[in-house]
Amino acid sequence: MRIFLILVSLGLFITGLIYFYSPATIIVINNWMKKVFFDDSRVKQNRKKTGMLYIIVALIVFFAAFCFKLIPDRHSVKTQLYQSWCCYYQGEYDTSKKISEQVLKVEPENQAALEQLMLIYFVENDYPKAKYYCEKVLAKNPNNKRTKNMYDTIQNKIKGARAAIL
Repeated sequence: MRIFLILVSLGLFITGLIYFYSPATIIVINNWMKKVFFDDSRVKQNRKKTGMLYIIVALIVFFAAFCFKLIPDRHSVKTQLYQSWCCYYQGEYDTSKKISEQVLKVEPENQAALEQLMLIYFVENDYPKAKYYCEKVLAKNPNNKRTKNMYDTIQNKIKGARAAIL
């Protein structure tokens, strides 16, 4: 969609410049598109106004093409979560962690991203961070059995680590 908008804006921009600098080309375009342009003398009189209109519309479309990327949509979040899960199962924990953190920047309460980070930190033996994300998941969904079991496991790992130190 973005590439299409950029191409449309460039086409409109070039057409606007043609209206300013090449009246003979306008006549050729006018003959080719009689349904749109009615009278050659009218086109010559209004060429600067029409050229400015094309340039303004081109700039608006060009601006819109770049604004679409700034608007987060649900589809991109789902895609990122899928990529994060794939990286996790391939053992690429750092990449999975970065992707999940990006999702949390867009949607701070996203349960799937919180669970993913909980699992990553658990696998990396960073139990305090795993516990933190586990508690965030349980705060939103206290009936999540899988997360409750993970919380108990994390607690046992933390107790075991403390006992090993003492």
